Parts: sequence; C-alpha cells; structure tokens
Amino acid sequence: QRKSVYLNRFTLRAPALEGAERESEFFIEVNDGNVHLNVRNHLPEEKDMNWGRVKARVGLNVFIGWIEVALDFIATGQKGKMKMDNYSHYQGGKYTEQMGKENDLIWGCDDNGIYYITVHEQGRRAVRFDFKPTKWHHMVKGDGQPFSDAEISKFFFRGWLKSLRQVVGVVVGNGA
Repeated sequence: QRKSVYLNRFTLRAPALEGAERESEFFIEVNDGNVHLNVRNHLPEEKDMNWGRVKARVGLNVFIGWIEVALDFIATGQKGKMKMDNYSHYQGGKYTEQMGKENDLIWGCDDNGIYYITVHEQGRRAVRFDFKPTKWHHMVKGDGQPFSDAEISKFFFRGWLKSLRQVVGVVVGNGA
C-alpha cells in the first residue's frame, strides 16, 4: 500500500479566487518516492474535481533537479517566468494510451522582485503563490533599515526550496 505524507508546514496560501469558497492552497505530498506539487482553488464549479486540485507528479530525481534550477534562477537575479512542462498518460483525471501535457510547474520573479510559484493546467484558472513578507514578522538590517519586499521574497523562496529539499529527502528515506 502506498503511503502519502503531506508536508503541511510547506503549504502556501493565496487570496481566494473570485467565487471561491476560501483561499487557494499550494501543498506538497510525498507518495511512493514521488513528489506531488498540488494547487487547490476551492471553486464551487470544480467541486467534483477535488475542489479544483491540480497536481504535478514529479519523480524524486527530477524534483531535486528542479530545486537546483530554481536556486540557480534566484542566484542569477533574473526576472521573468520559468516552467517545467509535465506529461502523463492521465488527461483530465482519466488514463489514456497517448501521453499528453498534463500541467506546468511555474515559478518566477516579477518586475517588483517578488518570487512566486504555481501549478497550472490548461483551461483552469491560475493561482499565483507569492513569497512575501508576513504581517507577523518584520526583518530589519543591522543599520536599522527594513529589508525590502524583494529582498524578503528572495530569502523566503530560497529558504523554502532548501528546506523542502532536505525534508523530502528524509521523508523518502523513511519509506514514503
């Protein structure tokens, strides 16, 4: 029997889409040595689709490689959007003989220096999950000046990726 482990502490939230029951979520599940990156939008019209769940299924080696690509993206200071196309035999939740594009894992940095991530499927509403400062914690530099939103975003995205790489390795090593 396959064992799924949900990495709840890595869950990201975005404001609710118009008409949604509640805020959108980006969450991570490790199942049988694979990493599933999920978005759930909570739209009533997608209730029968597990409340708007879009799932990128990624093997462990590809997942670790993707983290390295994302970390390089941060290190170069690039702006713009990057993506990884995900292909599968499952289209619209049903198995097909022909492989096709299932969804995209998208990450990037906007013109304001805010890093973001999402999983998007053709024909579905996109949700962007930003790495931004929180209202609960305010980081200040040694000179007393606050870090900019862009600086915080870079630190948060990079820290999230590095921590995720470590935790996924431990979870898979323990049989999930």
